[in-house]
Amino acid sequence: MEKKINSGGCFESLIHAILYAEDRSVILFGRPGRDSGQDARSGDGTIVYQAKFRQKNETICSLEKTELKRIKEYRQAGHPNFKHWKHASQWILATNIEINPNDHANWNSEIKLFEGENIQAEYWSGEIIRQKTLEHEHIRRVFLEGENRCLYGLKEAYDMLTSNRLDAISYAASFVERESEVKKIMDFISADDSMRFFRVTGPGGSGKTRLLYETLIIP
Repeated sequence: MEKKINSGGCFESLIHAILYAEDRSVILFGRPGRDSGQDARSGDGTIVYQAKFRQKNETICSLEKTELKRIKEYRQAGHPNFKHWKHASQWILATNIEINPNDHANWNSEIKLFEGENIQAEYWSGEIIRQKTLEHEHIRRVFLEGENRCLYGLKEAYDMLTSNRLDAISYAASFVERESEVKKIMDFISADDSMRFFRVTGPGGSGKTRLLYETLIIP
């Protein structure tokens, strides 16, 4: 993929944008943390999407083997993640990895790993994703041509906010003593009135961005 897609969070946001453009009923998961092997799924729960960004040399089949091993575990009736996978009949791996004919042939032959799992495994490689961006001009402009955009997925926002070492240490610390501020923001979000803007002000370094981020990840 193009250099502008340079992190897992940005790549996940790209996949989310494509999925939503193709199906408005899709459910998108963007909060960082354990994701049960699902970055998105169809509204009826039958199709599961995983977005995997890689900067090192890796083949799509080696990535596939790692993910399929985990999915087989998730699909066991006694596993805690079984509830997320019990209705899935199709798994789509979206990755920036480029493929060649041998990769495609190996993928088809190694799909036998899924025999007995009653789930169809497919992939969106770098080439396929590039083609999808050509079908959606607004997505191509903001992700690949540098057009400004205001909204980030939570994973992308976290990657951006913790890209600096000191910021990463800061965000690893617990978020405390901001309960009243969080409540004000949550009340504003849930209020049914004509207010459209909520002002958050304070000196540089006082925690404005962290405050807004923490309110976004509240379940």
